[in-house]
Amino acid sequence: MEKPAAEKKIVVLKNGPFMVYGGIPLVRKIQIVSEKGEPLTWKKVETYQTGAMYRLCRCGLSKRRPFCDGSHVDSGFDGTETADSAPTTAREQTFPGCMHLLVKHDDYLCMESGFCGTRWSTMQQLVQLTDDGGVRGQVIGMIERCPSGSLTYAMAEGEPDIEPDLPVQIAATTDILSEGPVEGALWVSGGIPVERADGRAVQRGQRSVPGAAELRGPDADGEAGEAEVTMDNQQ
Repeated sequence: MEKPAAEKKIVVLKNGPFMVYGGIPLVRKIQIVSEKGEPLTWKKVETYQTGAMYRLCRCGLSKRRPFCDGSHVDSGFDGTETADSAPTTAREQTFPGCMHLLVKHDDYLCMESGFCGTRWSTMQQLVQLTDDGGVRGQVIGMIERCPSGSLTYAMAEGEPDIEPDLPVQIAATTDILSEGPVEGALWVSGGIPVERADGRAVQRGQRSVPGAAELRGPDADGEAGEAEVTMDNQQ
């Protein structure tokens, strides 16, 4: 008799790494940017070999990132979770001026990946031009490429948010900045359950997990911090 497949989930260990269960696929995704440095989309460049259970770095000090190498032990890493546990609906606001579209934003979840504007215009400016179908499609595409879930959209007031069909996976991301590539967030998609170190489940919305933005990673200058995690929870 075959054993049942292990539940796919992520557990945050107290002052330690992220424990990943259930053989969740782990990939590397890199930003594709324009010649002006504007983020355009994501490209998968690597699929990591993992077992059914593996550990991902949360302290930002591992020499084997995205995997944990135990550096958090010697560093005295304090992994206390400080994220706002309120639902995203308590923080999100609707951009004014939307036409034939409702665009909402929860700035707390933003990880500054840069998909919310161009060198000429911001999302706040673009939504006011959504009477034009081409601009409306551009806005939708930008929202769906935003990995943090801080931007969401619906076609009308009272209708549910529309979500991209995202895979069940974890992606270690690389952001492309003017100074070159830098380690980005761990992007969790596909509705994978996440359990905090205190045993509480991280609340899952239709797309984003509120509060995940406070699990931060090493800064661009190499200073260690907590590993940022952003989550798109397509059901």
